[in-house]
Amino acid sequence: MNIKVLVFAQLREHFGASSWQTELSVNGTLQDLQHQMIAAFPASEAVILASRFAVNQHYIQDTYCKQAMKSRSSPPSVEGSEAMIEIWTQPLSLDAAIAKVSAPHVGAISTFSGIVRNHNLGKSVRYLEYECYAAMAEKEMARIREQALQQWALHDIAIIHRVGRLEIGESAVVIAVASAHREDGLVALKYTIDTLKATVPIWKKEYWADGSMWLENCCG
Repeated sequence: MNIKVLVFAQLREHFGASSWQTELSVNGTLQDLQHQMIAAFPASEAVILASRFAVNQHYIQDTYCKQAMKSRSSPPSVEGSEAMIEIWTQPLSLDAAIAKVSAPHVGAISTFSGIVRNHNLGKSVRYLEYECYAAMAEKEMARIREQALQQWALHDIAIIHRVGRLEIGESAVVIAVASAHREDGLVALKYTIDTLKATVPIWKKEYWADGSMWLENCCG
């Protein structure tokens, strides 16, 4: 069975390409695939073992790869998410996120804007680069939105994430949560950003005067 693996961020740099192909037995597991990748790129062993894997844009653990491809061939779409979930390459606008969720019956709009700061880990930061698996990132953010809408009394949630090079002071992500009352909105806002950072396939690379480093190997 021919397997094509898309790789991003640190693995992409290690592999020198955005994808890698191999042959895997019909009963091959994720662990088998990892072992083949390590055999081909031994210097990348730690990164490979630390990475999360997905089949057809769904995360998997140690399972049969062919079975996962069959059972997860059609990722579900989330109704109404298209207008509320976006990935931008240009500077973000918190006002744009607020406008998406505004309505006459909304009594509170809770917002979050993640800003690029000029220092981290004792170093002076020059700029950041964000990279994502766009198709899966959009679906994962839509899933987070849907879960929040089901769990709390909300009107809607808008999430806009930036990719590419970001300068100091620019927003990497903006979120707006609309609700009738602030309590549900504030709790849902925290859930949304915390879950986004934990599960959405977006990677961040930090640049300093004396070097650079990928800080998060999806998803951290």
